Amino acid sequence: MKRFAICLALMTLAGCASTVATSTGKVSSTGKDRYSVSTQGAPVIGSASRLKAEAFHDARQHCASMGKFLQATGVKTQPGGLGHGPAVTLDFKCLDAHSGERERPRLEKTPDDDVIELRGN
Repeated sequence: MKRFAICLALMTLAGCASTVATSTGKVSSTGKDRYSVSTQGAPVIGSASRLKAEAFHDARQHCASMGKFLQATGVKTQPGGLGHGPAVTLDFKCLDAHSGERERPRLEKTPDDDVIELRGN
């Protein structure tokens, strides 16, 4: 019985390990030359920085497929926890090579952005 419990525990851990890979969402249009892509990681052990890199990779590929360049307009990161993994949503534009907007990126502030102020004693 003890061996059965150990085998069951190992199979469960192996199943968890196979879900470490992240799921990459599809790029969706949110307006004229504006898009959004979301990535979701595995619970507890997913990496938000890896998810962000994957989101940027997907966005670059999407813009390149149209012969345009990526310009990020906002990034939202949600930390993971028990029962859910971290998530990253990247909002971006696809700009022409000769677009004046390409020179000065402007990140858009959303109402749910948190500001943390550290004060000394």
